[in-house]
Amino acid sequence: MGNGPSLNKETTSEVIRGEVNRLLETEIKNIFIEEIRQATIQLVEERRKAIREVVEEYKLVIKGLVEEEKTSARAGIEEKRRAIVKLVMVPSITQCETGDIGPKEEAGAEKGTCTSAKPILSREAQEVLAKVSEGGLPTMMTRNLERIASEHGIIVSDTMTPNELVRQLHDLA
Repeated sequence: MGNGPSLNKETTSEVIRGEVNRLLETEIKNIFIEEIRQATIQLVEERRKAIREVVEEYKLVIKGLVEEEKTSARAGIEEKRRAIVKLVMVPSITQCETGDIGPKEEAGAEKGTCTSAKPILSREAQEVLAKVSEGGLPTMMTRNLERIASEHGIIVSDTMTPNELVRQLHDLA
């Protein structure tokens, strides 16, 4: 026999079993590690998707609030414009003197009393309307037009066109 240690069947079986167990443990660990990695990736993707959905919902809510605020601001501006227009509403002397007030005499009012109120347009506003009736429509919003609008309670927005301003002046006339 040889000089090396002698291995019997039992020892050989134990060595083989030990090696197989170590290999199985390593393989099982690798499988669990891969499963954990895959589960983590899936969980992260699900959370990302949920976060995206929440963000989109918030965007819609914020957009709705912004639109609501814009609508509210427009309504407030329009209300202020109406209040200003009411302040500048004065009966036209010529209408009251000539009786050219139509059927707007109120019941119980003294005959010939002027109950109709029309705004008095400034000379400049009247000139703008006269030029427009002659076919001379302004092509751009000037500071002069903005000033005339402001004097008559018309609020000029950045998007307002000269046509819109002329229409509002005409409505006041």
